[in-house]
Amino acid sequence: MAATSPVARGGRLGNVPPRVNSKAVRGGALGRGALLAVMAILAVAGPAAPAAARQKPAAPRTLENLLDGEQKVVPEGTLTRALLSSASPVIDEAWQEYDAAVQAASTKLLKAIDARKRRSQGRRDEDAVAVMEAAAKGLTERGVLPSAVDGSLRAERAAAVLAYREAGEKLATRYRTVIAELREDDKPDDASVIADEWSLLANQLEFAEQPQVDSVWRHSITNGPTAEITLYTNGTINAPDGPDTWTLKGSTLTIRWKNPEAPGGEWIDTCELADQGGSYAGKNQLGTRITGKRVP
Repeated sequence: MAATSPVARGGRLGNVPPRVNSKAVRGGALGRGALLAVMAILAVAGPAAPAAARQKPAAPRTLENLLDGEQKVVPEGTLTRALLSSASPVIDEAWQEYDAAVQAASTKLLKAIDARKRRSQGRRDEDAVAVMEAAAKGLTERGVLPSAVDGSLRAERAAAVLAYREAGEKLATRYRTVIAELREDDKPDDASVIADEWSLLANQLEFAEQPQVDSVWRHSITNGPTAEITLYTNGTINAPDGPDTWTLKGSTLTIRWKNPEAPGGEWIDTCELADQGGSYAGKNQLGTRITGKRVP
């Protein structure tokens, strides 16, 4: 009797839908919506602001129509400024530099997606075109980065993530410098306003390091049902702290399902990805055929 993965024995493995510009929650970290709500409360109901603060609208950082300069969507892993923001010219300049760095990295990634889509259209590779269209839509409409499973965009995605992180670190340095200078100038109230603003931003940075949804797949086995599975960026499946895992080496995707009834205590699906990461096929350790197709 052929052994199967959990899909064949238990039906759905847990359908965790792709999230819109969100991060998986671990350790009680604040979500972006909660952060923005706190920022709004501070702006509307907080105490009178000292000289270093003033009410001003949040600076937009978006991806929709990046190539012609319009901005509406915040890419995941980046920061949004508090509604009650500092009046420091140094901080204002730091935000301008941060926004420019984020937009440049996002534009470069979007251009890479478009270039691969055009090449796929030239080859009449409909699956690859669909993957690139989904990647562009996720980036421009929801701020979601392309999947790390997609080998054709892996390097570009990593470059964007690194650029976002470096821009955030530079922004943090500017905040710390201004706070220290204000304290040295015996302006504790002004320093406190900017320190509070940075505290919220630091929470966003910490939250950006939490596991995120990488991609969703229709996972199937021979003569068995199909189930949607969700791969997280920390290498887990269906939940950021779940027991099942996935790894990628080159084009080989290995999925491990913990199960005491399986040989060695886990089912191991070893699959090869298609060129554009839109599907995979392989077998488990007992030879049962496994296939998967990316959910756009």
